[in-house]
Amino acid sequence: VSALAPSINAPPSIRGTPPSTATVGATFSFRPSSFDADGDPLLHSVQNRPAWMNFDFRTGELSGVPSIGDIGVSPGIVISVSDSKATVSLEAFTITV
Repeated sequence: VSALAPSINAPPSIRGTPPSTATVGATFSFRPSSFDADGDPLLHSVQNRPAWMNFDFRTGELSGVPSIGDIGVSPGIVISVSDSKATVSLEAFTITV
């Protein structure tokens, strides 16, 4: 009788360089490239998302149109991806409107 070897999870990967600026009245959009070698379903999350941005948990896309009231600096934005076993993140970034 042989026992099955435990499966080893390959963590997901996430890549991309978001724009550092957004323009009042213009659409801002950034979608990282994420992949899981095991084919596990991926779920994205975001920390420090500016209020004027929407976030898609399936794709990791940040998008929105800033208004005059959004002018300023939004630091420490972090997009992460998880395969439910491991989580990896892009480096924190800043967006200036």
